[in-house]
Amino acid sequence: MWVKQDRLPRTIVTALVLVCLFAIGLSGCSTQPSGEIEVRVIVTQEFGSELMLDESITVSEGSNAMDALKQVAEIETAYGGGFVNAINGVRSGYTGSHSTKKDWFIIANGILTNTGTLDYTMHPGDIERWDFHNWSFSHFIPAIIGHFPEPFLHGYEEKSAPPLLYTRVI
Repeated sequence: MWVKQDRLPRTIVTALVLVCLFAIGLSGCSTQPSGEIEVRVIVTQEFGSELMLDESITVSEGSNAMDALKQVAEIETAYGGGFVNAINGVRSGYTGSHSTKKDWFIIANGILTNTGTLDYTMHPGDIERWDFHNWSFSHFIPAIIGHFPEPFLHGYEEKSAPPLLYTRVI
């Protein structure tokens, strides 16, 4: 096949660019520095009816949920630093002089955590949601339907369960 003389340099340059892009792809080149992961932190009130903040951030590998929250919000802690007492001025009803039964709940990838904020290690793509709501609505709400496709996408602590484990047939 003959290529016109004026198109030859452009064809060679295009081929070289494609070869370079392919080589970079094979080398596992990443847009994030080694040792860092991207996560998302969402803070809401009343089961998500009021959005306070929603930010995607980069944290160091091995960071816990508290580290991520501190990066995007002003927080106050209690009980040795492992309990979130306030986020951006919204305070728990269980500490201090408050008498309401409202508190901060942490949900990771759509599932209520079974550990404290200092013990939940963040994983790539995790969505850490904090919701401030009343305890009297329900003592235990294990998952948020509005987080679909979570927890099926990232799981809980990087452990995915088959969908049937999340459903109950009555």
